[in-house]
This record gives sequence, structure tokens and C-alpha cells, in this order.
Amino acid sequence: MDDSAAGRLTKWLKGVTSQVYQIEDLQKHQRCWLVWQQTNSFTDTLWLAAEPGTNEMFIRDAVLAVAERHNAQKPLLINLPGTDFQNALEQAGFNIHNRLIWMSKDINRIHHL
Repeated sequence: MDDSAAGRLTKWLKGVTSQVYQIEDLQKHQRCWLVWQQTNSFTDTLWLAAEPGTNEMFIRDAVLAVAERHNAQKPLLINLPGTDFQNALEQAGFNIHNRLIWMSKDINRIHHL
């Protein structure tokens, strides 16, 4: 997406409030998904979901690249499962504020009450 002043103006005029990034490694394997979400609160949000076994430095570099693309006027909050990639994200300048707990359940095992 165009990050120039004209590109940001076009994004604003069109009402773009989120953008999805699918990040691949050099072998073209999907490694993670990042979603930037503009909010009306104090921060914008970056959502991270990564394939198991993804290298921490790969995640750090991907997060920094997406964060730089949006170069927001306000802080960026990142949400991810548990403490995954905590060291890499701290190296990228993020601080822990609280923990988001992600849970899943196999839908074939759902029992009706």
C-alpha cells in the first residue's frame, strides 16, 4: 500500500481501518499473519498469529516492517497468543502491559448442554 502523504490521504478518504499482511519466508512458506487495525482509542492495534516453530527474529523483523509502514502518530499495541516471541518483541521496543489469553476447542468435540 502507498505510504506517501497522498496514499495516506486516499486510505483515510476510503475509510481503510485495517490491513492484513501474510508474511512468507525466503522459501515461500507462510510464517505469520499480521493485521494492523486503526482504532479510535489511544493506540492502534497489531494482531499477530504465527506458524509453530517460526523464528523469533523473523517475527521481530516482520513486526518492525509492518509497524514502520503505518508510522502512526499514536502508540501501537500488539496482541499475540501468550508469551510467544516475547524476547524478540522486547528487542523491537515493545513492553509487556498485560496478557491476552487465546483458547481453542476442537469443534468436533463440542457437546451441547
